[in-house]
Amino acid sequence: MRPATPARGAPYRPRISRFWWVHRRSYLLFVLRELSSVFVAWFVVGRLDEAR
Repeated sequence: MRPATPARGAPYRPRISRFWWVHRRSYLLFVLRELSSVFVAWFVVGRLDEAR
């Protein structure tokens, strides 16, 4: 007789909104700070291109 094996289903993963970080002020400020670096880099590259 074979020993019983536990059922192996998918682990429970609750659904999380893509914009979960908007509801927490600290996370929102972090995301905005990180996004601002993209625009700063874009501006710097544009200025360097004009200087050539």
